[in-house]
Amino acid sequence: MRVFVSQLPGPQALTERDLLTLARLADSLGFDGVASAPGAGRAGGNPHTSLLQAGILARETSRVKIAVLDCLLPTMPSPVQTADQLAWLQQVSNERLIAGFGLGGVDQYEQSRLNPASASERFRETLRLMNVVWRGEQPERFDGAFWTWHLPQRTTLSRVPPIWTTGPAEKDFFDLAVPLSSGYVLPALIDAKTATKGAKGFRKAFSKQRPEADAPEVVWQVPIFVGETDDSAWNDFSAWLEPWQQTCLRDAFREPPGLFSPRTIAKQAKLAEQSLATLTDREAISAGHFALVGSPESVQEQLTAAIDSIEPTTVVGLFQFGQMPLSAAQENIRRFAKQLLPNI
Repeated sequence: MRVFVSQLPGPQALTERDLLTLARLADSLGFDGVASAPGAGRAGGNPHTSLLQAGILARETSRVKIAVLDCLLPTMPSPVQTADQLAWLQQVSNERLIAGFGLGGVDQYEQSRLNPASASERFRETLRLMNVVWRGEQPERFDGAFWTWHLPQRTTLSRVPPIWTTGPAEKDFFDLAVPLSSGYVLPALIDAKTATKGAKGFRKAFSKQRPEADAPEVVWQVPIFVGETDDSAWNDFSAWLEPWQQTCLRDAFREPPGLFSPRTIAKQAKLAEQSLATLTDREAISAGHFALVGSPESVQEQLTAAIDSIEPTTVVGLFQFGQMPLSAAQENIRRFAKQLLPNI
């Protein structure tokens, strides 16, 4: 199992230089990768910002995988340009790139003025077009329902980056994602029981639709804070949690009408009421493994229990969230690397 370092910063919490500092630290301490958080960064899921950051990380790190998890396919203005940028990243990073794609949320569809009901078909067509570019299967012209492109010859990638998709842990999303990807990123902020159900659902759909393929990646995102003691860790976590909820997490589970079935949208709304987007009670957060908070021994115990249930192939630890300052995030990563990473 692999462990990646990621973050969900609040407004003005970290600078670009700070994000680079955390990535370098993860690279030096033995973590397996660094990741952008799907749709939750300060750019609101802007792929251009994420791709620029990934390009810098490719030059400033030497070993870690670089997972760009917030490319929102249906709302992309230029899938061919994005495909070219990802191909460049794959080359300059010595094939360390992981490409993560999602459908986007309310803000993206309001800003782009796209009909959410067309998102699934746009998702399929956009990813098909990107694969045409990457694999060199390039006709002179690509004609689709949403995109028409003249495609000059490009350098074919010797190895297409792994594709992970992120979205609700529901059947209608799995039916869309399984044929197009080799991995699924579980939503952040949910409890371990919901994550376990989602992981099992994706694996079941994958084995049914692609019985000959290798087992898929299942990626669990979870906030992690390792303090000196349980009480000191929870005091700090609680101080950062409430403003984080108020500024960044209010619409975390809100889906635009038409994006998914009415049943899935209703379940997402209900899930929001029982997620880290709203919970503040220490016991409830700890018991549900919505976040892993405490002393090194406590976090180890929580992590082991959750991994045994969810069985992820990769854990994306949100080691910085909300208004947590850079110094606290650095110490958090160092404690985890020294006292927990060797046991995983």
